[in-house]
Amino acid sequence: MIALSSVTRKNPIKVWLLFPLLIGCSSKISGPSFSGTKITLDASSYGVSENIEIPSNDDFDQKRVAKESFILYFYNTLCPHCVQFSPIVEAFSRQEQIAIYKLSSSLVDYSDYIGKVSPEIPSIIIFSQGELLARLDPQVEENQVYYQNIMNLQVWIYTFITSKP
Repeated sequence: MIALSSVTRKNPIKVWLLFPLLIGCSSKISGPSFSGTKITLDASSYGVSENIEIPSNDDFDQKRVAKESFILYFYNTLCPHCVQFSPIVEAFSRQEQIAIYKLSSSLVDYSDYIGKVSPEIPSIIIFSQGELLARLDPQVEENQVYYQNIMNLQVWIYTFITSKP
């Protein structure tokens, strides 16, 4: 790292080039704009340190029809972006002790409900009493920061849910 004292007229490094280094690369991000009330997930979602695979689209529909509140990770094992994002989702679940239900897009007909509300992968979708509350859309440029690491994903998720039941 270059010391600030070495930045002189004889050493023409521009201070503005060092600005990102001076302020740090881990500046806090803010969550998305949300004016609603944070929800509490179903009690079965707390105290679980793993992602739970939903074996079929019908099983997903049963959760929704039962008016459950849960977090869904919509992904595909062949998607390179999903392969990069999956470890972050798994780390969030382990660290925060919150279950995230996983549904592979290979199990979904895109004329089904989930295919209509979340045609892009990878997506994190929060359901409140069976209704879509929020979706982390990979196509929205402002959302890209939430895909980068566990801390940023936490900011996005905790914008919408409470951390404990």
